[in-house]
Amino acid sequence: MVCTQTVGMSSVAAREVASTCNACSSRVQSVAEMLLLTSDIRPLTIAAQKGDDSDTGAFRDSFVHCRDWITSRTKRLFLLVESIAGHLPAVNHQWTDVCRILIEINEYVVQTTEASSHAAYLIGSKYSGCRPAISGCVDRYAVTRAGVDIAHACARLKYSPIEQLNSTVLITFCSEITRNLALLTETCRQASERTPSSDDAEQFRLCVKSVTSIATCLLASVRSFRLNSCEKLHQRCVGFADALTTATSGLVNFATETDFIGEPAFFTGEARIAQNSVLGACMSVVSSCVQLYRCVHSLAFDSKSHRHRTRADLCLGSLTKSTNRLDESLASARVVDGSDSAANAAAAGDDSVLSRGGEDGDEIVSEERNGGDGASSNRSSGSWESSDS
Repeated sequence: MVCTQTVGMSSVAAREVASTCNACSSRVQSVAEMLLLTSDIRPLTIAAQKGDDSDTGAFRDSFVHCRDWITSRTKRLFLLVESIAGHLPAVNHQWTDVCRILIEINEYVVQTTEASSHAAYLIGSKYSGCRPAISGCVDRYAVTRAGVDIAHACARLKYSPIEQLNSTVLITFCSEITRNLALLTETCRQASERTPSSDDAEQFRLCVKSVTSIATCLLASVRSFRLNSCEKLHQRCVGFADALTTATSGLVNFATETDFIGEPAFFTGEARIAQNSVLGACMSVVSSCVQLYRCVHSLAFDSKSHRHRTRADLCLGSLTKSTNRLDESLASARVVDGSDSAANAAAAGDDSVLSRGGEDGDEIVSEERNGGDGASSNRSSGSWESSDS
């Protein structure tokens, strides 16, 4: 049900804030479902890392680098929480700043989720008896996320009121489609070269041809709509957007068949507990973020509500607590290899290292501060509701 009346904010501003909250919430939940709420255990590859301004490839094989990279993101989240806490009381007049900060929070939470998933994999993979993942010709997460991002972009183009589809929004939409399409095209090109079946190779080429043809039509329609924002041209964009969503879904379903994506890792029960302690803490960050979006969405239509403002303050506090919990979880279980030993010893403030039979001289240090079982149950529940909010 869509609210048509607002209290304290213009209807245009309220719809913009609500639309931003919906888009951010959908994106962060999709990433969490792909990485945190799955039994398909795989590392994060360079191909899957998008929209980041740093060299995330440096932490692929180093837990210490990965942990430090996550910490830098959580520190930035602390600053963003403080910033949006100062803007929400004046959301009626500062709604553009609120939207900008919400999008930035979403980006950092997505990056933190991806890196936390990889850190949890590095932790679990060092336990004895575990088998690492075997890569295939297609990166499952990279392709699936590209498909989800295209679907979300097309949905926003379809359901947004025409007056919200200004030049900035349309340029962002075109960039999003182009970037994800380039990733899908390159993935399919490499897969067609690596697959032993000539029929599968041809299928990859046909999938790319189908998607790129429809995307070209869509982008041309968007350019026309940008010059003349009328209902007729908007419906033309919607038609091609629906077609692109369907074609992309078909490509993703084909590209992620079991023959192309390799094999997931096998973790023992002890390794899963260590892995889940990080994933569960990260899930708390995601849940708090989703609750924040819901509260701001409600504030957009009733910005004078004391109840909504109180809930928003609780969500901001919950987000801060959950990021602290994630940092503590990463500090309590450290993978130590040759290059990381000194850094981990310094972080622990202790020279003792407890070996658990890792491979190739790797060792694991665990202080068990957070309790793996509790985090595991939090993750397995799959709930987006935050207990603190």
